Amino acid sequence: MTPFICHIKGFSVSVCALLCAAFSSCIFEYPDESCIDGIAVRFNWTNFNLQDNPPGMSVHFYPTGDTDYYGFNLPPGGGFVDIPEGTYNVASFNYNSESVFFIGDSSFETLAFTTRPTVITSYIPAPPKSRAELEGQPVMEQPGNLWLASQSASVLREGDAIELTPENPVAIYQVKVIDVENLHSVSRAIISLSGLAGEYFAASGIAPDESPVILPGQMAPDGASTLSGCIRTFGRTPAASANTLRLYLWLSNGEKKIYDWEVRQQIADSADPKHVFITVNGVSLPDITPPSPPPGSGMEVDVDNWEVINIELST
Repeated sequence: MTPFICHIKGFSVSVCALLCAAFSSCIFEYPDESCIDGIAVRFNWTNFNLQDNPPGMSVHFYPTGDTDYYGFNLPPGGGFVDIPEGTYNVASFNYNSESVFFIGDSSFETLAFTTRPTVITSYIPAPPKSRAELEGQPVMEQPGNLWLASQSASVLREGDAIELTPENPVAIYQVKVIDVENLHSVSRAIISLSGLAGEYFAASGIAPDESPVILPGQMAPDGASTLSGCIRTFGRTPAASANTLRLYLWLSNGEKKIYDWEVRQQIADSADPKHVFITVNGVSLPDITPPSPPPGSGMEVDVDNWEVINIELST
């Protein structure tokens, strides 16, 4: 099987503002006697290689029936926390991220992870008209890795231990455009994919009614007639009726082309939803021998004169 290789900026997941207190202390001002010593928190890294472990984990303890929570920062090896005994919903995640941050932390059920809005222009200058405006889906950044673990209704008393097993809910969609005729005519290329989830909930994953978003990604030649790239995503949202893959091509003579494919079925039929292969074809380009540019000049790009081509995939 082809290995998944995807280079991204900011490999680990970040939480921009930590709402946590120091080790072994109560977040809120309960009387000292209401805190007990010695709840051990252990992390089971079975799902990751040792070198993949994050430098630290944030742990949120949500008392059932309460709106406040206790938050702690712990090293990957775990540690001890002081909380009143009781029943807790627990969520843990890495806190060192630049690309993923948490929202909705007022309750265990609403705690979710998301990325920042972006535009296709972050990937290459001057795309065509805003896809977000045309399709009603915002364009978001791809998420980096997320180490996430949660447990519901854990009864914790003095001397107890809780073991959390982090998993990475971020999927990799590897995209290939094969049999591209005259690939040498391409100057630049990017992709975007619609119908994806913009948030991932610690307690329940992707909400069934989660509004779809669009994620852009880079593409590069992979051989004489293939373009390859990948998109990191929380996955497709059930609320989306379609997953449209869009390829933007800038040709060396100044032409600009857009190719669209509906790839929902390929995503749905994937044997592993965390590792999805999307393969499309049908791109036929003119044979262009690029002229030598004058010294100091670059390729001129603008938002006009895009040719849009919809391609039906054979099944």
